Amino acid sequence: MFHTQEKRVERLTQPIRCTRPDAWLGYGYYFWGDLYDAIIWGRQSKKNTGEYEIYKGVVESDNILDTVFSEEGYLFFLEMINQVIADCEKKSGRRIGTNDVCRYIMKKAKWDKSLDGVMFADTPNTEIEKFNYRKRIQLVLYKLDSLMSFEFMKEGRC
Repeated sequence: MFHTQEKRVERLTQPIRCTRPDAWLGYGYYFWGDLYDAIIWGRQSKKNTGEYEIYKGVVESDNILDTVFSEEGYLFFLEMINQVIADCEKKSGRRIGTNDVCRYIMKKAKWDKSLDGVMFADTPNTEIEKFNYRKRIQLVLYKLDSLMSFEFMKEGRC
């Protein structure tokens, strides 16, 4: 898996925990499944220093909710997200958005207490408009115990 960050004076020895309020699956260490996506993320989202770094991490755990390759994991995840949406809309009386779901997961779901991480996919930008033939796979890791190795891989300019 690949972890992308702004370039720093010193190389990282471990990933940096994401604490953004819009972190899709809560606070954690986010990794990309494909180097291509890690590079695109660096170019588009890590512009503070004008350069980015990509680190390669090896993750091993039997306690990761796999919503990408496991049908059972995906159906469980789908049910949980639909329940979050229904609960939030019932309590607020309005249609909710992504930020509402993110806040709920961070504050109430507490997945970071029961899981080592969640592997998920979203819709990537592809070469052909509206032809989403590949998955953009990410992993949010809640506990560093599952990270077996972490090393610098490459850098680039934004």
